Amino acid sequence: HLFAYRTLFRFHEAATWVYRKERDSDKLRWRILPIHAALIFRADVSVIKMLINQYPEGVKKRDDHQMLPLHLAFRYEASEAVINTLLGAYPESFYIKDGKGRTPLALVPVTNKVKTQPLKSFRLFATALLSEKKKIEEQLKEERNGDKEIEMKLQSAQDKIWKMQVQG
Repeated sequence: HLFAYRTLFRFHEAATWVYRKERDSDKLRWRILPIHAALIFRADVSVIKMLINQYPEGVKKRDDHQMLPLHLAFRYEASEAVINTLLGAYPESFYIKDGKGRTPLALVPVTNKVKTQPLKSFRLFATALLSEKKKIEEQLKEERNGDKEIEMKLQSAQDKIWKMQVQG
């Protein structure tokens, strides 16, 4: 867990892209964030949580193959805890396609028959998270509309006071 230790004390590293170019040109060979690397090397959920806490936008960043961290989690058969952590941080990622048009679920190795039941629960979990997010967004929208009504009434009252002062 040297990786976790180093990142813990160097917060900016969680947001630093690591890449390699071709030897004789500027052509990119690969590009990843620490969260991508952690998933490729099957890091523990505690490392993934730490990286998300340090750089929350990392779950929305794509590697050189246009894969999100959730794509890599499914591809490298991450634990349920890791996948649920990623889904909790970015539920929309469950439906986002990579550079080859594949959703994260499509990257589960074909030979993996053990995890078919959890895969169904991930879909339900992602759908529930998105539904809850939409409800919260609607509530915020309604609250903002209420604020606009109050602002309009205040503005109207201020206009009346101003007219009375001008006329008076």
